[in-house]
Amino acid sequence: MKARLTITNRFVIFLAAVIAALAISTVFIMSMVFKEGLVDLFRQRFEQAREITEQYYTLRYFAKLTELQALTSSPRFIAALETGDSLTVAYEAPSYQNILGAEYLALADTSARLIFAGGNIPRELLKAVQADLSRRPEQMQLRYLALDSVIVELAVSPVSSNTAHHMGWLAAASPASRLMAEELQRLTGFDLFIQEQNQIIGHSVSRLADILLRQPELLTERNRGISKLYETEVEGEEVVLYRVPSEYLPAEIIFAGSIDEHISPVRKKVILALMVLSIVGGVMAVAAIYLFASRRIGRQI
Repeated sequence: MKARLTITNRFVIFLAAVIAALAISTVFIMSMVFKEGLVDLFRQRFEQAREITEQYYTLRYFAKLTELQALTSSPRFIAALETGDSLTVAYEAPSYQNILGAEYLALADTSARLIFAGGNIPRELLKAVQADLSRRPEQMQLRYLALDSVIVELAVSPVSSNTAHHMGWLAAASPASRLMAEELQRLTGFDLFIQEQNQIIGHSVSRLADILLRQPELLTERNRGISKLYETEVEGEEVVLYRVPSEYLPAEIIFAGSIDEHISPVRKKVILALMVLSIVGGVMAVAAIYLFASRRIGRQI
């Protein structure tokens, strides 16, 4: 014979179920609200990262300007350029490249005619150098090119003697995709990808970057829009992406952040605290109601 529940027990079970449902609903709603607030925080931080990126190019300009000034003020460099002899310049060129940390180096005379081009300069880069020299810049110019799926940093600077006599121009270039991605990652605190057309030509090095590179379609979907934050899930991990244009690069930058990696520990603590409070409060409420029901309702029945 089945044991029948008393009215008191049924009433207590019903109230316990209501309390449990309310507790679960509270945890769920708080979790959603908390996530929305944190995603908005990500949006603000992405905007700050965009501003930092623009400032980074200014810092790169002055850093490169300092390097070039240190080289072009060298008496040995000036003497080599003054000869106008390509063999003399070629003999000294390796030391110049080491000082600048440049992979490619070119020197031109006062008529903007190349007298040296070292480092096996690619044809497209050589055309860019000659185009810059044809404009005969009066101060250093720094720009970035997308060549063969790599961002190349190209600096062209006039060279003058100690008596301010114009002697020619110096051009130095180096691949910069990896360097820029690593430095911007350290400055902004976010992973990032440099995208030219539909191809990733530079990226930071991290666990999250490796995960996203295994699904490149998430990064190359251009219909996501510029300066818009969007959420996605990659291998069970919630990720937010933010695509921004660049005034200086012939490419776009995509910032990436992991909600689970940056925020999940805090969110889990909050949810755990809410669950503990709900359980403790529910148990205390059920106990109080049970005692009340046992004494009042039980006696009347």
